[in-house]
Amino acid sequence: MSLSGRVLFHNRGNYAGSDPAYGDRMMAPTVRQELRGGTRVDIPLGMNVYFPGGALRGHRIAAEWQVPVYRSLQGPRLETDWVLTVGWQKSFAPIGHH
Repeated sequence: MSLSGRVLFHNRGNYAGSDPAYGDRMMAPTVRQELRGGTRVDIPLGMNVYFPGGALRGHRIAAEWQVPVYRSLQGPRLETDWVLTVGWQKSFAPIGHH
């Protein structure tokens, strides 16, 4: 079993470009060029469990829970409360090995 922790830092500046299909930018603030930037810091915490023997030999189950700890956004965004990632892997021995 192993535990992990890390820090994710995202810093995005405003970028140019628009889609003419949106027409009036003031009616859709999410497409305004000056409202696209922002900074966000997340802390993901994870756990891995590997099974070296038994019925689950070679299997690994992993989970990581990510929570935002800082947000400073320049425009309207969908909010992220948390993210959970779960995975299951199976490793196989090369042919000819026991």
